[in-house]
This record gives sequence, structure tokens and C-alpha cells, in this order.
Amino acid sequence: MKDIEGFKDYILKLAEEKESVYLHHFTDEEGMLWKYLFDEVKNDGYVEEGWGIYGAITPKFTPKGFAFWISGGYTGGMVKKQKEKATQLIKSVAVEVLKETLRNL
Repeated sequence: MKDIEGFKDYILKLAEEKESVYLHHFTDEEGMLWKYLFDEVKNDGYVEEGWGIYGAITPKFTPKGFAFWISGGYTGGMVKKQKEKATQLIKSVAVEVLKETLRNL
């Protein structure tokens, strides 16, 4: 239960992050929940695949772990708009996934 709460907090932190966020300290279980979260919403137009949000936040594997940052190719206003949409997506899906997880504990 404590691990799930910490994972939720980290997702919310990621949603608010303005710089790169490294996920190297995720446990395997948390990483799988993260991948599941994105796989479940891949048809909504933002998620490109299990590990990427198209046009909003792009993950890259680095020596420190997965780094997420804003994709290029947009004006400042467009980046802000996409970031806001991604933030809402991450928060809403994270809450729903956690509710379902807690129901099944």
C-alpha cells in the first residue's frame, strides 16, 4: 500500500515537472504499472506506445534511467497546451488505475 501511494505521488510529480524526470528508481512492479497505465489509454490520441506520449512527453533511456521531457517541434504556446493535456491525462488515468489496484488488493 505504501509503495502504491509513493508511486501515485511520483506520477503526479512527473505531471508537474518542468525539467527531465528520471525513473531509474522505480521498482519492476512500479515500472509495469506505469507501462500498463499508458497501454490502457493508447487510443486517446496522446499515447504512441506503452512508453511514450505522442506530442507531449517523450521518454528516452539514458544511463540514469528513463528521462521524460517535452518533445520538440511545437511553438511555446503549443508545447504548453500539450503539456496541460498530458498533465490532465496522467493525473486522471493514474487515479483510476490506483483505484482499480486498491480494489483488487
